[in-house]
Amino acid sequence: MKNKPTQFYFWCFIVSLIGSFVLFTLPGDDLPSADWLNIPYLDKLVHAAIFTTLCFTCFWWINSLQQLQNIGLVAFFIAVLFLLYGIGIEFYQEMCVKSRAFELADIAADATGCGIFVMFIWLKKVGPRRNGGLNQN
Repeated sequence: MKNKPTQFYFWCFIVSLIGSFVLFTLPGDDLPSADWLNIPYLDKLVHAAIFTTLCFTCFWWINSLQQLQNIGLVAFFIAVLFLLYGIGIEFYQEMCVKSRAFELADIAADATGCGIFVMFIWLKKVGPRRNGGLNQN
């Protein structure tokens, strides 16, 4: 029975990864524009949300393959991996995508999304509980 959840989490991760790559590599002229989308820093919120999603879907997939023993370390590694992905995407945009540019603010937003993931995992799975012990699940 464990096979179906593993496949589901795998495909959630793959769709998230491919979807993020497509969104991040669209030429700037092809990005949709609407008046209601002129919310300040919406782009940075989208970056943070995408990277939080990437980290979680990767974590769920890996955890479905084998029950993780060192959850905190795995979460940290996933976050670093996706932060490197975000940095790579910024360089790719600068060099290869028309009307897109390298932005340090995008990297900061990506790092924020990865940080949200790590904090959530630490608080839910690793960190101290109200009873003073550690959650071993």
